[in-house]
Amino acid sequence: MKKLTFDSLIVASPSQKSANQFKFHPKFNLITGPDNSIGKSTLTKLLLWTLGCEPGFDSTWKTTDSRCILHFVVDDTAYVVGRSSDSVVLREAGAAPERFDKVTGAYAKRLAEIVGFEALLPNRSDPTVLETPPPAYYFLPFYIDQRRSWSGAWNGFDSLQQYANWQRAIISYHTGYLLPKHFEYAALIAVEQSAAKTGKKSIERIDGAIAVVQELAPAVKSASVGQSVEQVITEISEDVGALHQKLDRELQNLAHVREQVAQLSAQRQLLETAAIELGEDYTFAVENTSGDSLQCPLCGTLHSNTLIERSGLLADKAAAEEGLRVVAEKETATREKAAVHEERVRRLRELIDSYADRFEDSEMPDDAGSDFITRLSSTAIQRMAFATKKDTETLVAAREKEGRRLKGLQQKLISKDEKENLNQRFIDLLRANVDSLGAAGVNLSGVESPLNYKRVFGSGGAAEGTRAALAYYLSVHTMVQEAENEAMAPLVVDTPNQHEQTDYNYEAALRLIKEKAQSSQIFLCAMDTEVIQQYKDLGKTIWLEPGKRILQSPQFDQIWPNVEQFFVMPS
Repeated sequence: MKKLTFDSLIVASPSQKSANQFKFHPKFNLITGPDNSIGKSTLTKLLLWTLGCEPGFDSTWKTTDSRCILHFVVDDTAYVVGRSSDSVVLREAGAAPERFDKVTGAYAKRLAEIVGFEALLPNRSDPTVLETPPPAYYFLPFYIDQRRSWSGAWNGFDSLQQYANWQRAIISYHTGYLLPKHFEYAALIAVEQSAAKTGKKSIERIDGAIAVVQELAPAVKSASVGQSVEQVITEISEDVGALHQKLDRELQNLAHVREQVAQLSAQRQLLETAAIELGEDYTFAVENTSGDSLQCPLCGTLHSNTLIERSGLLADKAAAEEGLRVVAEKETATREKAAVHEERVRRLRELIDSYADRFEDSEMPDDAGSDFITRLSSTAIQRMAFATKKDTETLVAAREKEGRRLKGLQQKLISKDEKENLNQRFIDLLRANVDSLGAAGVNLSGVESPLNYKRVFGSGGAAEGTRAALAYYLSVHTMVQEAENEAMAPLVVDTPNQHEQTDYNYEAALRLIKEKAQSSQIFLCAMDTEVIQQYKDLGKTIWLEPGKRILQSPQFDQIWPNVEQFFVMPS
């Protein structure tokens, strides 16, 4: 199967005039030092950040405005990726560099192609649009964060909520419950759903047009005009027919514009409310509090209330007000457009009504009235509208039927027995790992698959809970390896000695990490203790001294020219 390996990392901060570079072992990398707060976690986060993840740096590191360049290999193909803020430059060996302005969209697709990550997620605003998610969703099972990952799974990165209910699809894909073919079907199903959605909107517009026609020009009842209707129809000239067609178009346009007015009005009201609430939030943050933090009165959580956050409220308020201005202008313009269509409808009706004088001597009953021609036109319009609506409804039904057929094929990709075998495999792995780590106090009775991770976390005491979390991660890692849906990324474990583990349990954890991750490159962050001495000879030890941060001034002049040049794209 494919394998992703990190070769080296260069990091440089032009604002601080400092830089550093690190070379990695293809199998085992121990990042250690004599105490905490020396940059172990930051170094591993930089690896993933450079590739497009958002691991959540502290405020001190964010001020460095650093640029990173990572050399990595997928199977036998070498790549270099550099990141500066949200801008990414990717270069495959022997190919021209590619620049991306953000880590989503085109870059996410490109990296997914490289590592064989084929999962797709529905866009939050339009579920019929499927997207390749950012790199974080690929790296989730390979990264154990120092703080967040030991208390809850699948949350090692920021900005994961850009997709709704993503956990089931992503976890199932990583662990083999969903095959790449599943997402091929999902893309086809999305096409059918999108077509059906478009058809339904068309039906709604047709219904709106019919309502406008019925309001402005009631249809002729065939029983009310007697035998003269056919005679009148045959005498209508080509000019009148052209007027009917124009009236038809104008009435449909009027219905569409009125719908736009309603939508813009709703958007304007939402933006008005948002601008007011953001202003009130800023006032509260400035006038009713003191210090750089706020405590939620409901849950007690402390929220940052620094100048940056307060400025962000003003920026959001300004953005809302600007959006309000734009929407209000569009609403005004659209209302003016509707008035133009209404005036055109009125004029066309007058022109059509003028032809009624030509048929004053026709044998029509009195209740047909002087607007017979207009109502006759309405009859034709409604007939065409109903015919179009029927055709569209047939198309929608066909699209929905095809979507159901594809859904059935998708569900047959993995049988019920295969899913049960995967469940049993996961439970066997989890129990074996829990036993190896001595976490017997953890209750696994409600755990049936990798999706039940919340039942693993929070079970048992703090120390046992941490070992159970590691058992879960390593079980998932094995499932990912056996599924072979993607390249195996390096396993990054940040500080497994959480919640005062004994030396015996800590050593058991390290030993299990080593045994279970033979197929992957490993990055292990740990304090320099007696327990980890035996692991220093497995690969490479990166020693970080107190006071010698990741960024060092003496190396800047040597490193920076190459970093700066990397981000300059050839003309």
